[in-house]
Amino acid sequence: MLSTTFFYPASNAIDASLDTIAVSTPEVGNWLSVEVPSGTAISYVVVYNRIDLAGSWPAQLGTFEAWVGSAAGDTGLSSAVLCGTTTYRNPSGIDSEPYVVNCGGLSSGRFVTVKQIGPARYLAIAEVEVYSSHTRRRLSFLKRRGGPALP
Repeated sequence: MLSTTFFYPASNAIDASLDTIAVSTPEVGNWLSVEVPSGTAISYVVVYNRIDLAGSWPAQLGTFEAWVGSAAGDTGLSSAVLCGTTTYRNPSGIDSEPYVVNCGGLSSGRFVTVKQIGPARYLAIAEVEVYSSHTRRRLSFLKRRGGPALP
């Protein structure tokens, strides 16, 4: 996994634990990429916001995009494909439900990138999971018990 500069390691976002977090420096367009095996058909990208507290820290997630591209941080329309965009839900408490972005089985890249859009802020997330459309299961390098109900 590659990323922008992180206060807490970006590797925490794929450690199979919702109790650890990856936290970046506050910048515009923070991103985090996860490498997947070449030719993998990406069905869904699942992002878990930090669940250790409520309030302004979880709101840092803001609006983000999920991309499939050929390099870490690749979000260019000529070399990557945008799966979708989603926005922080602003729950009245802990934001424990995952954010699920449908990639429709894209197999055009080796990296899945989550990129914040909008004003400068921290990227602070607990976990990124990538699901393959061939197996409808989490890819083997992202092991964790449970998981979201996928359509």
